[in-house]
Amino acid sequence: MAATIEELKRLLINEKVGRLMASIPDGNCPTAYYPGIKYVTGCDISDDSDDYKNNCTKCKNRFHKALYEYVEKEIMAL
Repeated sequence: MAATIEELKRLLINEKVGRLMASIPDGNCPTAYYPGIKYVTGCDISDDSDDYKNNCTKCKNRFHKALYEYVEKEIMAL
């Protein structure tokens, strides 16, 4: 059975987001590579109470969500 256009678009979105996320080296801020994606980073250097690595993980997760929404909007407009 052939895939629908909607299914093909979802596959394209997932592939593109995966490639973009893989292009960001570990330990680097996604904002440095994709400044056009707007999201709340959560980076607060003055806050010493949270584990810095945990903040980076949360930040990357928020970036991934924002990137997915950005790419989804772009692809669905096709």
